Amino acid sequence: MAEHCCPWWMNYLIGSPLRRMMQPPKKLFGDFVKPGMTVLDAGCGMGVFTLALAGMAGQEGLVVAVDLEEKNLAVLTRKALRMGLEQRIETVSCDMGELPLDYNFDFVLAANSVHEVPDIQRFFRRVHGLMNPGGKLLLLEPSFHLSHEEFQRELELAGETGLDVVKHTENRFERKALLTKKK
Repeated sequence: MAEHCCPWWMNYLIGSPLRRMMQPPKKLFGDFVKPGMTVLDAGCGMGVFTLALAGMAGQEGLVVAVDLEEKNLAVLTRKALRMGLEQRIETVSCDMGELPLDYNFDFVLAANSVHEVPDIQRFFRRVHGLMNPGGKLLLLEPSFHLSHEEFQRELELAGETGLDVVKHTENRFERKALLTKKK
């Protein structure tokens, strides 16, 4: 896995309004994100889901948006300022295998990004260490980038770090799994 990394400019296409129609944030993670939560958007790109997460986490919540590309984070910051959400979002530029963060997350979103991480097991170990007991991780991967077998391998690696698969679905567009940290 991690044979390629999407160029930063591709996020203009990925973050189109069509994506929000095909993957509505409320439907994807609205049941898991509540006001006051601390949320990690791992591989946030230009913030297609970050802004929705910030709205759901409310004024008392925080969304930490992580991406390797600073250009993506600059676009996200401008969007957050325009929407009045800048106080709810912290951006961090780093490799997702490192995640040099000092938070305890209630919810983690890894949307279309884990397949680009060079050391996926390291990513899951780090995320596991940052999650609160009972915390949830929503893993989304594009079917056109990741085979069923590769996605199953990601789930195995997550399981080896102490994350349990709660629900798992696949269709021709996406592979999706909800995982939880054992209490």
